Amino acid sequence: MQISRELSSEDPSIEAIADLTLQDPALTAKMLQVANSAAFGLPDKVSNPFDAVQFLGLNAVRSIALSAHVFREFEGMRLKNFSALQVWTEGMRCARLTRHIMRMKRMDDSPTEDACTAAMLRNVGKLMLAKNLPEEFEQMLHVAQSENLSQSEAAKKVFGASHVGVAAYLFGLWGLSAPMVEAVALHLTPSESETRAFSPLTALHVAHVFAQEIWRDDSPGKPTELELPYLKSVGVDHELAGWRTEIKKMLAKKD
Repeated sequence: MQISRELSSEDPSIEAIADLTLQDPALTAKMLQVANSAAFGLPDKVSNPFDAVQFLGLNAVRSIALSAHVFREFEGMRLKNFSALQVWTEGMRCARLTRHIMRMKRMDDSPTEDACTAAMLRNVGKLMLAKNLPEEFEQMLHVAQSENLSQSEAAKKVFGASHVGVAAYLFGLWGLSAPMVEAVALHLTPSESETRAFSPLTALHVAHVFAQEIWRDDSPGKPTELELPYLKSVGVDHELAGWRTEIKKMLAKKD
């Protein structure tokens, strides 16, 4: 909250934000991890919070601080075929692709960071359900596997609500931006959005599917597919092949 207040001030100070970050060793470590990840493609290794804030930009710092705080609540949680570390790793990967798609569309920094924050936090609903209702959550994973459903579909059968809806409701209560909340809530079913223009939702939907294609894992359930009618209505269906090619180039270069 202190970092958020400083970022919202008329003249936010990089030094003040770096000092606040240093007060929290876990946040310091997470920010340096993200800054030095291939997602940002910085030319040199970053070794202190001041340089991290300077290189990443204030909007990105807000995203990372929020994400680190949320994931810390679930560290150490372990269930069969599921862990908070796995969710964080998948979030980082998806945010990397989301950022690249937003940049290819030449979007401004603010919507880009909304999209990346949504990518990192899109599966927090799974963590909430797994921590608070572990038996039902394991049942949901079993239903997804045995009935070949997506985890969202299985969650609706077991809980009466999907994990993305749970997360989006929480983020709405927190007062996060409407585009970010929409992206979390609808990235699996973007056609439910009333907006038919490229947005963080569009980028996250595509990045989520691409990430599943690139980093195949053993998560139970049916993977998400691209909603081509929605993408056509937004006017980006013809760009998908090019995005795939550019993302492959980016991954090959950074990895």
